[in-house]
Amino acid sequence: RLVHNAQGQVEARFDYELEDTLNAVEAQVELLGPDFGSITSAALDPTVGVPHENELLYTFAADEWWPGATYYAVLTGVDQHGVDDPPIAPNTRWYRIRDVNKRMLAVTAEACAPVLPDVEIVQVGEGDPIGGTVPVVVKVTVGGECPLTGFTVKVVAECPVNEPDPEAELTGAWYSDEACTQASGAPGQGETRWWKGEWNTCTVPLGHNETHRVEAELRYSQTWDQQAGSVSDAATRGVANLVIHDLTATPGTADYFCFDPAADEQSATRHPRVSFTIVDEGAPSNDYRWIVFIRDTRSTNWEANYAVVSGTSDGPGEVTAVVNDPSAPGQTQDVQLSEWGTYTFDVYVWKWPYRLKVPATVPGTARKGDELWFSIDDSGNWCAMFDYYLLDELGEEPSEVWWTWLVPTCSRWRT
Repeated sequence: RLVHNAQGQVEARFDYELEDTLNAVEAQVELLGPDFGSITSAALDPTVGVPHENELLYTFAADEWWPGATYYAVLTGVDQHGVDDPPIAPNTRWYRIRDVNKRMLAVTAEACAPVLPDVEIVQVGEGDPIGGTVPVVVKVTVGGECPLTGFTVKVVAECPVNEPDPEAELTGAWYSDEACTQASGAPGQGETRWWKGEWNTCTVPLGHNETHRVEAELRYSQTWDQQAGSVSDAATRGVANLVIHDLTATPGTADYFCFDPAADEQSATRHPRVSFTIVDEGAPSNDYRWIVFIRDTRSTNWEANYAVVSGTSDGPGEVTAVVNDPSAPGQTQDVQLSEWGTYTFDVYVWKWPYRLKVPATVPGTARKGDELWFSIDDSGNWCAMFDYYLLDELGEEPSEVWWTWLVPTCSRWRT
């Protein structure tokens, strides 16, 4: 038998009983691994007719045994009758195990090593970074002696402006196959199942481009000491829902453009253009900020010698930054270029999502997030009353909050 002890170690224990009219000359047992290699051997008590139970044969180190594999115990023994004994009488009883009579005894018993609980995240989307809605697949093995008590998968946004990091639990279903096509229930003791859920990286937990961590945890109780335990796994992914595509410059490439302040006003070298496309896999915002940092390729101090063209966009799509053109709409430039030459550039885009909101219901309750109602005060006047709950996903306090009263024609009356 392969069992856990109170310290959680795996022990090989052996039960046997010898039967004969005389005690055995010797008896021993050898423990073999799944590859039939010898692990250890031990002498046994050769007394016949007595049950020998729960004999400790070997204690495995943590990295020395294979969960779920088969191990073998081979018992051998020699009796005291000798080769000159008379022929075996019909009713003579020789020592034996499992009803096998042998003068020179060799009997094999086998046992499967206990299955340990294990969790492995096998898929979080495809590649890194990821975006949009991606599958999350976790391989879960429940221990043979560790009944399942709970299982969770959550996503944590590693966002430095939040304490603690925002997180959200994912929901999913159990499957009996790795391809997640055969639905099943949760795994039982000693069983392996696959859990599959979906993660909408555009909204969970915050829906930005930061690094996220997927955590899976299996909780169980240990039958040998009744203590609770857990195993877990984690996978880190970059999330890129807001990205820049099709970056180029005219005249030039995605790496540089050419500038000539003496060129004709209509010339491309007089007003170079940096073009790019904003792609947002998440919910589009109506406030995208973009910045083009411009540096002279001849500069030896890029920290000091640069110009900035910045602007806004009211949605994803194509954007063109025009250099040295004060009349270009929707943009500003802090320093005008004056030297002929080539310039390199970096482009940054971010959106300003509206994180302050009134939720549909107050978190943890069924109460509405906002409600308008009327009452009569002690003077008999009708009063408009307003209940509301504010929630900011970044955990920041709003600078101001107001409400606007609309008359039945939906025109504003007062704020």
